[in-house]
Amino acid sequence: MNNTTSSKFNKSEKLGHGYIDGDTFGKVITAENQFLKYPPAICISEDDLTQVMRRGLHHIQVTNQINGDMYSTSLDDFLSHSFPIQRGNCEPQRAMKLEDWAKVSPLVYESKALKAGQVRENDGKPRQLSLFEGGAK
Repeated sequence: MNNTTSSKFNKSEKLGHGYIDGDTFGKVITAENQFLKYPPAICISEDDLTQVMRRGLHHIQVTNQINGDMYSTSLDDFLSHSFPIQRGNCEPQRAMKLEDWAKVSPLVYESKALKAGQVRENDGKPRQLSLFEGGAK
């Protein structure tokens, strides 16, 4: 790994209202408070975008803190599909409609382990576990 890449893309580095993860600008938000309501869109501050471009990052990923949904896009797509917006006392921003983002829902893990009090059936009969080979009979 060359030193330029490791310093340029530092996974733990904060950048504006987000962080750098590889070649991606990431941001964790609460959709209910921070998504634009009409039209439904995700906003990125102009200052953050300037820093993202200056750093040579290529992707943007926004994670909804409440349900874990992730929205991602390339920087080029964001710049070509977004529009300028000024919300209240916020800094100037650009917004891209939700329909233009690639949405990835969080992974759902389901354990196959027995729950407390459950016994796995073996040939229709409960099986008693044992410390010795073959189990109890």
